[in-house]
Amino acid sequence: MYPNAWQVPSTPLIAAPEWLVDEPLELRSLALELDEKPCSVVIDGSEAQTLTVRPLRARGIHFDRYTAAVKQLDPPRLFESRPSYRLLDVSLGQRRLKFGMAAYFDKLD
Repeated sequence: MYPNAWQVPSTPLIAAPEWLVDEPLELRSLALELDEKPCSVVIDGSEAQTLTVRPLRARGIHFDRYTAAVKQLDPPRLFESRPSYRLLDVSLGQRRLKFGMAAYFDKLD
């Protein structure tokens, strides 16, 4: 669902190529920015590509999202989509990381 160039070599991770560095950076050298405006989710877990990992709700009918299946089939004691953060942009030249608001379930789905 993402361009092949975004695959971080030898990992299951994805990242825009310009976000990657050749050597570690001192975290204290980076400025953090938080954008608290609502941010729409581009991929929400209901896409056709996720069908194979979404359990069946009934014969031939899959759950809409992975988290819906977890909630119905085996909910953990604490099942809340608490606030979280999403990395929105990296500007290595300016030594800046920009984050936005998200929900925990966004990452699961």
